[in-house]
Amino acid sequence: MEKVRQLVSRIAPRARFPGQGAFTVAIFCYGKQFLGSEEDGVRVTKELYPQVAKQIKKGLEAAEKAIYRAVDCCWSEGKTRR
Repeated sequence: MEKVRQLVSRIAPRARFPGQGAFTVAIFCYGKQFLGSEEDGVRVTKELYPQVAKQIKKGLEAAEKAIYRAVDCCWSEGKTRR
């Protein structure tokens, strides 16, 4: 998980941002479950969000919203940092 935290700190627009914990857990869970897998695609809403929700001890909607906010923050603020 520490390597994932380091990755997130590299792509993050600032030290702390909304949804950072859920975003980090989502990347970790994705890597653990799906990288190297023979599956065609990731079923984010059916497989990834429930794992994240369980890890952060929140509901599915809260996990989804937190991940969305983190991605949006990294995308919008990261574009301006060049």
